[in-house]
Amino acid sequence: MSPITLEFLPAREGDAIWIDAGPTRIQIDGGRIATCRDLRTRIEAMIEEGKALDLLVVTHVDRDHIEGVLEMLKAGKCPEIRDVWFNGYVHLLDEAIESYSPQQGEALSRLIRTRQLPWNHAFGGKRIAVVDGDPLPSRTVGEITLTLLSPTPGKLEDLRGPWKKACEDAGLIPGVPATAEPLPPEIESFGPIDIEELADKPFEADHAEPNGSSIAFLLEHDGKRVLLSGDAHPEILIASIDRILEESGEDKLAIDLFKLPHHGSRKNVSKDLLEKLDCPRYVFSTNGSYFDHPDPVAVARVLKFGGADKTLYFNYHSPESLIWDKPDWKTRYNYSTVYPAADENGFLIIEVR
Repeated sequence: MSPITLEFLPAREGDAIWIDAGPTRIQIDGGRIATCRDLRTRIEAMIEEGKALDLLVVTHVDRDHIEGVLEMLKAGKCPEIRDVWFNGYVHLLDEAIESYSPQQGEALSRLIRTRQLPWNHAFGGKRIAVVDGDPLPSRTVGEITLTLLSPTPGKLEDLRGPWKKACEDAGLIPGVPATAEPLPPEIESFGPIDIEELADKPFEADHAEPNGSSIAFLLEHDGKRVLLSGDAHPEILIASIDRILEESGEDKLAIDLFKLPHHGSRKNVSKDLLEKLDCPRYVFSTNGSYFDHPDPVAVARVLKFGGADKTLYFNYHSPESLIWDKPDWKTRYNYSTVYPAADENGFLIIEVR
């Protein structure tokens, strides 16, 4: 029985996840521009070995997910890429008309066409979405089964206006990274941390349109399950999980690892979502820049509502991650922590067996 190996690369506040399961290789997002160095190392090794990348997933157009992919596709040779999952502007529309798009989304669309890569091939070239009333889309990639959980057509259509405005404001400049000002932190200034108080704070959902458009799926291989949520909105994940549970007759969805949505934002990690799952491993992918993620409220919710005997994985040593490495909290909430080696900040490898 081969494991699912997930390698979290240094993506700063973003995601860049390299997955091996048997002979199947999947890349999810590419982090920031600097992440491309680590992606290129893996891509060049594949070229030398004559191996293909079975799937490249760009979950959505936020720069901390897309920048590294743009650099990877622009620079040097690439191996055979058998499919690219990415919802471009054309997929936000009911009719198949390419028009405006934000800077980096348009750049990626052009690179996909220039390199003549298969684009949403597994979905007939159409949008990747979960349609209410239809079965959850399930696709086989090599030895892996992927069941789509997000986005919905409505969440994609919500992005049309902001995408067009971003294009009009910034201009269509393929491959040049966006220069948006840092966004304000989502968290307030905390004094001494009270986990119970934080976990019980009222939930306020994420309404950001790009996050709502995020591709999320359940990955299954050799009886193991991994939930990879991008920056998806929690209510969409819950609705899809409910559909799986209704079909299976189970009370909770048993999974082996959960990559938490939006890097551990309090607006994407809810009590309701956590209580739908039976999960022993939770991953926070972020260095804490821009948003100070993971948010203490989100981590507190995982500790209180994420089940017993759990492990929290952090791919960076940061003030936001290191505060949870406290023996008394670990004993009280029955959890352990895993961090990267001191000289490998940003790198984290997890094997799911």
